[in-house]
Amino acid sequence: MARIMRPDWEDALHHIMARGIDGRTLFSNLSEYEDLRSRLEQLVVELKFSVYAWVIMPNHLHLLIRTGPEPISLLMHRLLTGFAISYNRRHDRSGHVFQGRFKSILVQEENYFLKLINYVHLNPLKAKVVNSLEELDTYKWSGHPCLIGKMECKWMKRDSVLEYFGDTEYYAIKNYQTSLLNDVNSMASSEMVSGNFSIGKNGIKSSDQRTGTSHWTGICRVLGDKEFAKRVLSRLNDFKSLEVRNRENIHKRIERLFDQIVVKMGLSREVIRGNSRSSELAEARGAIAWICSQKFGLSYRDISRLLNVSRSGAAKAVRRGAELQREHPFIIEILIS
Repeated sequence: MARIMRPDWEDALHHIMARGIDGRTLFSNLSEYEDLRSRLEQLVVELKFSVYAWVIMPNHLHLLIRTGPEPISLLMHRLLTGFAISYNRRHDRSGHVFQGRFKSILVQEENYFLKLINYVHLNPLKAKVVNSLEELDTYKWSGHPCLIGKMECKWMKRDSVLEYFGDTEYYAIKNYQTSLLNDVNSMASSEMVSGNFSIGKNGIKSSDQRTGTSHWTGICRVLGDKEFAKRVLSRLNDFKSLEVRNRENIHKRIERLFDQIVVKMGLSREVIRGNSRSSELAEARGAIAWICSQKFGLSYRDISRLLNVSRSGAAKAVRRGAELQREHPFIIEILIS
């Protein structure tokens, strides 16, 4: 089924969500909460993402993050896949752990940053995982205790958040707590998880918030005003990434890509998908991976299957292809043409 590439560029603000398959409880003991949190901490630092709000609930998680030099998919694939492997090992099971792809909404910062800070951190209270704001203060699987100074979380951009609430730490915390109290009963959550505009092959339309996060195929979601959605659409068009992909068409283009590699570099598909680590093969794989990622919109999972490498190997190949494109752009241009 057709899907649209995520609007993912550096310095963009995103609300990210992932849910356990069939709504099942994922985090049933402290070690599982700690597993996901430690993985998140490690990856955020390694990949240079900025985290402003986060919460791990019994069966899902929310993140408010700003992208760095790496794509969101790299962070989330490594986070969710790594946790799923350890989860299945602990529970002696196999199969999917999370429900489909993670969900992402591109956020207009000036209108929704503070609203999302509160929305994300109020999740445990609204879901009755905790029973009061006082209990929320000690819920250590979220960024809230960090913001109010009751927990250390060096990988979270605490100071950047508090700056929005006041000039000094004391007053910023007080204002933040007052803001939470005001939002406990008044905040509407539908637009926070659905966005208020969707962008697809027919342009921009208002989101149907009644569908929640269940109908994401073929569109990207944005949380912002109409002018923000127009700017996103313009940027997507500039990067030629609005094309809703047809898998049969993509397959044909990939076949042509392999044919071009054979002609240009004298390497067969079998050799490219083999185990050799020669520099020539690394360049061929990098070119294929970069084009498939940037132009065809394939995920690391798709690329790993295509090249017969691990997902980390797919990510490495995409990075190598990006370097190749910068150093020798004519090579990529020939292959794309």
